[in-house]
Amino acid sequence: EDMNTAAHAAEYLRNADIFVTNQSDKEEQLARLAGLEDRVRGVFARDAATRAVEAAMRAEWVSEAALSGTLPDQIGRLSRLASLALGSTRLSGTIPNAWGGSGSRDGHRGPARLESTAATGLVELESLMLPNNSLSGTIPTEFGLLTDVTQFDIGYNELTGAIPTQIGMMTKIVTAADYGFLSGNEHTGETIPTELGALTGMTTGGSFLRSSKLGGTIPSELGRMSVIEQRFLLDGNVLTGTVPTQLGRLNEIWEWFELDSNAL
Repeated sequence: EDMNTAAHAAEYLRNADIFVTNQSDKEEQLARLAGLEDRVRGVFARDAATRAVEAAMRAEWVSEAALSGTLPDQIGRLSRLASLALGSTRLSGTIPNAWGGSGSRDGHRGPARLESTAATGLVELESLMLPNNSLSGTIPTEFGLLTDVTQFDIGYNELTGAIPTQIGMMTKIVTAADYGFLSGNEHTGETIPTELGALTGMTTGGSFLRSSKLGGTIPSELGRMSVIEQRFLLDGNVLTGTVPTQLGRLNEIWEWFELDSNAL
């Protein structure tokens, strides 16, 4: 069985209606569904992470469970998936670039240079929650294509390298819930992208960017995030320079505004 067959089976499972007129009809319909489920299962290895993929094929969400292992590329084929929540598990390895979809870049770093070329990846995703795991490697620049995401958190992993400027394209982000957003990773010596200031709709930033070993100065553009409330946390990095006066626009914050444990 190839992935196209699995996709067709999954589509049937999502949309099938069982019309029961008698016991024989009921048994026939249930047997047909069971057979299609088996065809989907046959495509994937039988580890815990890919069982989550199968669950998503029968619904439109993947939820937290006692998972371990790595994140499968195949999740990126679930183009109708609305919510992916795999936080506080034992998952490791890298975040597949394919989850963000296909795109093209012309060699520039700016988010405007990332364009979708096909409707692949998690293009209908609204919630991506992967906090408190052991994920490593870099953050996919392809995340910039996930422009419908309103809830986003990949904090408290072991992610390295630069924070992609393309995160600034995810302008519908409203919340990181109570977790980390981008905090608690290993961005040693990297700087805070000015493009994060484009996240002007974010109201709840969780731990935001604390304890990520980020260097450089605090971008004045972060002052554009004027509706953020409760917390604005940049503590526990190695930031230098002066505090931008533009941060005075963040007047909705009512709990914590923390810049300590830096070199400011």
